[in-house]
Amino acid sequence: MTPFEAMAAVRSLACFALCLSGFEFLLLSRRPSFQRIWSDQNLGPELLEGLPLPGAMIRCLFSRSFFPVLATLEIVSALALAVVPSVGWVLLLMVSHLMICIRFRGTYNGGSDMMTFVVLTGLLIGLIVGEERGYQIGLLYIALHAGYSYLKAGLVKFAQKDWRTGAALPVFLGRSLLPPARALGLVLESRPVLTAGLSWLVIVFEIAIFGLLFVPEWSLFYAGLALGFHFGNFLLFGLNRFFWIWLAAWPALLSGLSLSLS
Repeated sequence: MTPFEAMAAVRSLACFALCLSGFEFLLLSRRPSFQRIWSDQNLGPELLEGLPLPGAMIRCLFSRSFFPVLATLEIVSALALAVVPSVGWVLLLMVSHLMICIRFRGTYNGGSDMMTFVVLTGLLIGLIVGEERGYQIGLLYIALHAGYSYLKAGLVKFAQKDWRTGAALPVFLGRSLLPPARALGLVLESRPVLTAGLSWLVIVFEIAIFGLLFVPEWSLFYAGLALGFHFGNFLLFGLNRFFWIWLAAWPALLSGLSLSLS
């Protein structure tokens, strides 16, 4: 896969992920609970403490009519970027997504929102620098952040005794809003050996990404495991946005691994 092809794949997948999240936000804004839960009264004071903004801007962000406009802007910008690679469309996506994150007092779904900005920044670097060298720099930027996200998650779990013994996994599943995940957590509570084995599989899987620097021929196999891992998280926790934005990062990761060795 050439840098141009890898960047095109990242762009297409990222645009799809952002279109999907935009439609999700549109549907969410139509629910009566949206204005009650994510209201100015609930979030406004904390938002002003953490990120002081002009009152007019806060009122605009929390108005019933403005949020659907933001979601629509994200959808339109993503569709336009998918057709015409442009610095302007990437910047519009970054601004619209940032405003949506601010609307939710920081982030709506922390990890996926952060990876969204990583991917968009990589695309921006590639488009600004241009040509093959720019694509390489942008892809390496995305690859480093994506790879580090796996490695850091694995090291954090390894450092925690509850993860090493398997005790954390049933608790983690029990916090899900989806009944199948909670049911699986209850099953694992009575099977400590199986639970410990599954915990170590997750830890080893996440830390093993570092090994791809030395055994790059395993990259496609690891990517397949990552696809199954994120899809499983989607089924158990409803993390659809995690699935799509990490999928968008993987063409850069695969390309970045080969570039780092060249």
